Amino acid sequence: MKKNLKWYVNRLKKMSFPEVLHRVSELTRYKINLMRYNGNWKEGVNGNISIVQSQDLVNIIKSCVKLSFPNFTNSLSYQDIPFKKIKISNDTDLRLLWENERFDEFPSMAMNSSSDSKIKDHLNDWMSKNKPLHGINYISVMECSIRCLNLYVSLIVLKSRGNLSSQLEYQSYLFFKLNFDLIKSQLSLYSSRGNHTLFEYAGLYVCSKALCKSDCSFYANKFSEEFNWQVLPDGSGVEQSTAYHFFNIQLYYLMSFISNDISLSNSNFVRAAEFMSYFVVENKILRIGDSDSSKFSYIYDTFTDYLASMPDFSKLKHFKNSGLISMPLCNGGRLVFKYGRLGLPPLYGHGHYDFLSLYIISDYNVLLSCDSSTYLYNSKEREALRSSQYHSMPFFSNDDIKQSTSFSWDKSKSGFLKNIDQNFIHSFYQHDNGLITRKVFNESDYLIIMDYVEDNYDFSSQIMFLNESDDIKFFSYSLDNGLIEVDPEVSKIPFSKKYGSFEENQSFSYKIRATEKGMVLFTVYFYSSIDRYSVLPVLKRLSRES
Repeated sequence: MKKNLKWYVNRLKKMSFPEVLHRVSELTRYKINLMRYNGNWKEGVNGNISIVQSQDLVNIIKSCVKLSFPNFTNSLSYQDIPFKKIKISNDTDLRLLWENERFDEFPSMAMNSSSDSKIKDHLNDWMSKNKPLHGINYISVMECSIRCLNLYVSLIVLKSRGNLSSQLEYQSYLFFKLNFDLIKSQLSLYSSRGNHTLFEYAGLYVCSKALCKSDCSFYANKFSEEFNWQVLPDGSGVEQSTAYHFFNIQLYYLMSFISNDISLSNSNFVRAAEFMSYFVVENKILRIGDSDSSKFSYIYDTFTDYLASMPDFSKLKHFKNSGLISMPLCNGGRLVFKYGRLGLPPLYGHGHYDFLSLYIISDYNVLLSCDSSTYLYNSKEREALRSSQYHSMPFFSNDDIKQSTSFSWDKSKSGFLKNIDQNFIHSFYQHDNGLITRKVFNESDYLIIMDYVEDNYDFSSQIMFLNESDDIKFFSYSLDNGLIEVDPEVSKIPFSKKYGSFEENQSFSYKIRATEKGMVLFTVYFYSSIDRYSVLPVLKRLSRES
């Protein structure tokens, strides 16, 4: 897999000396495995595999619907070339191709067929098209792990129904054997550590369990240790991506039905699930930071229902380690506010420049205001969509943290919280150009968002709504002109509701800009049909106090 020189230089800058040695060892093991398998599936000694009994998991799959992934294929999908030698153009997003190869349909096939012939034929066809270590489907060992997980779950279902043949058992033995060797030799460690690492330990566990290896408990413990490490004390995830944190939590939930060593009573899982429950909107994840589909198994719909039943939105919830706040609004809706952090060091790869950004959610749990979200990792819009100008936040004309690559920042920074109560947030961010302050006031009839910068007027305040809204007004205050209503700059900007596509009706950006030194900018979102100008005395008082 070829990458340009700039990518390698920026990645090397982030690597410690032990990681460089690890990378050299990884490349050596890759070459050994390439010669060892020589493009052929190694014949097993007996082909017998161990399959756990889990009626609870079978019952969950019985209640789930099939995941729907778009069918993305091209000439890259199946190539008889060692995966590190494949040339990939900049306009190809591998994740769209990988997600079509996750075997996500296998559990449904196992549940709804009278035999294992469909899975057996599909697996045989896949193995013939994807020779060991040849083709794009081996580039990411996390994807290898997901295939192993879905295959193993389907075998659990087939065995419970008495539909598992010796032929499929033998095919699966060969599949698990190769993937165990590959995943073990390509673990995502050091600066690559993250959600990939967790999935890879899960893949190693199911492969070792299936192959009756003596070290399966070791990998169950490594999985649990990794999950615990990736959950911060407030229940948030180290990568500062709600989508990938959900991915990890969903995986842990699945693994609890496969391994007796993994328990749902784990306090880190309980905190993580509670955290995640505050970011389920319209039965989907509120995508803060990077995101792809965040789907890999049939428990997706069941698990979002499980999370949605947990939170109490009537109370303010402050997640201190991630710098996220869920504030109930007086109209029955809520506000999600982020003041910091960027992400997991040393790359901070899945974080966005979204300090002091916010999301407004209606009393019907419908998303009203947003950011643009991820769209595609390889798109030409990638850098812009990660920047301040595609989030609902105050910002200068330039971001003071630079994007080294599509998955790394040159440094980490964070916003800070100065004060908070049930109806008030006072936060700030120290930009290189000056201190940006944002205050939020939750009143009975409206929400006031107040932004200002001391000693510098070159900044803007933006809020993005999914639809045009008559419920917002904009004001500015300065010593020269006092308090006046201002017309925002309104423009349509991209919004990605799901990975790989932009919505046909894009979101609306309302942006106002400071034009005088010391100017205070106000965005007012009205809950009721009161006189819009009854808010002016409140704004004047807040202006004087600032």
